[in-house]
Amino acid sequence: MSDDNIRQVKSNNGKGLGRHQLEFTRVVPKFLAKLKSTNSDAREVELGDKFKQYIGTDDDDNNDNVEDAQEKEAIAMAMKDMETLEKDVKEKKDIQEQQKQQEYEAQRLKRIEQDQLEEEKAKEQGVQRKLVFQKPLKKPSATASSSTLKDTMSTIKKTNTKPKEQLQKKSAPKRLSFNDDEE
Repeated sequence: MSDDNIRQVKSNNGKGLGRHQLEFTRVVPKFLAKLKSTNSDAREVELGDKFKQYIGTDDDDNNDNVEDAQEKEAIAMAMKDMETLEKDVKEKKDIQEQQKQQEYEAQRLKRIEQDQLEEEKAKEQGVQRKLVFQKPLKKPSATASSSTLKDTMSTIKKTNTKPKEQLQKKSAPKRLSFNDDEE
């Protein structure tokens, strides 16, 4: 803002903090001043068409369309790339799952063959074959939890009884003395 637009006016009351006031005059941009001078009604100005004429955006409309087309092409390319990447990832996962399934089936068939061989050996020897199950490595959770519950109950009982025992003591609390003579 220039100095033309600001005037300093003294108020009638010379006392107090707000004795000087600033008045601002409205500043009109140059392009609006030109529009007002060309328009017959100075108060109403249609900015839409007049502003476009003043700036000359007729050439920009074509550029916007070109940019929009380029953006659409870029978006389409990005979508295609993303779809191909997703397909590749899906294919890799499917291949890995198929390999795992094949390995599992091969191991299962191998176990079945071994079981059949052992069954045949047992029949040849005339011994009845017994299935041996592996014992579980961990204890059942019920026994472990019951022992820990007993331990926690005993510790809770101990902690609850300690304050009562201290209150029931009839001996006077011992006092500390820092004098060597009283010993």
